[in-house]
Amino acid sequence: MSTKDEDVEQHPDGSTRLEEEEETREVSDENIEKSAKDYAEYLVVNSKQEKAQLDERIQSIHFRVEEFERQLEWMHQNVTSTSEKVSELHSHTLKLNDLFNKIDQIETFVNVVNSSVEALEQSINKAEKDLEPSKLRKVMSVIPGMRKAQPKESTETWQPPQLFNSKDYFTPRLRSLEETETPS
Repeated sequence: MSTKDEDVEQHPDGSTRLEEEEETREVSDENIEKSAKDYAEYLVVNSKQEKAQLDERIQSIHFRVEEFERQLEWMHQNVTSTSEKVSELHSHTLKLNDLFNKIDQIETFVNVVNSSVEALEQSINKAEKDLEPSKLRKVMSVIPGMRKAQPKESTETWQPPQLFNSKDYFTPRLRSLEETETPS
């Protein structure tokens, strides 16, 4: 036998090594062709379709960016308006605090006046009781021709109660203006 015959071995299923190599080459060639076709499909580009899809995506993103920009402008206007309102509220709050302080001072003054009026009423009632003639003498003094009765002389003299001084609670605006406008 020749060397060619020696290279050909028979397998138990009856096939030879050459046949096996040829089948492997055929399968390998088929795989290569299939892979080449698959890669070719990846390389085939439909530029019109791709461009249309890309344009659609760009338009969608552009629309969202414009919408976001409008929202940012609206928020900026609201923040500016809100900050102006907050500063106005702050200045009004300061004015209200001054007003509240003045109201508290007036309440204090009203309480002082009220206690002074009560003390004065009590003092007047006591003075009327102690120093004034009786009611009958009053009635007689009103009737013409009746002799005026001399009131009893009292050794006590009426002393008015200590009252408040409004200058202690209110400073005249004119006085403070005069002091600031006095030329040097």
